[in-house]
Amino acid sequence: MVKIKLIGWVADLAKFKEREVEIDLPVKVKNLLNIKEIGKIDEERVIVLVNGKPATLETEVKDDDQIVVMPVIGGGNSPFYIYFKFYADSGLKDVSYH
Repeated sequence: MVKIKLIGWVADLAKFKEREVEIDLPVKVKNLLNIKEIGKIDEERVIVLVNGKPATLETEVKDDDQIVVMPVIGGGNSPFYIYFKFYADSGLKDVSYH
């Protein structure tokens, strides 16, 4: 099962916050999000993590991967700190952060 967690306006577009999907073959992240106009999302406006590591909407995932997609947040902390903290607090299985 692929575990997907969406945050903010990304979850609003996809109409879900969390979902588990069973896949047999590798599939791109964007194809799991159920967003009809996914091509209109500017990749610079979202942070995509696959198993805690930076990825893109074009990254292929396989069974047992964990995906987090969230908007880029401006202000106080760097985007790396924000998604690192979110991922660490999310309850998803531990991964290494490089």
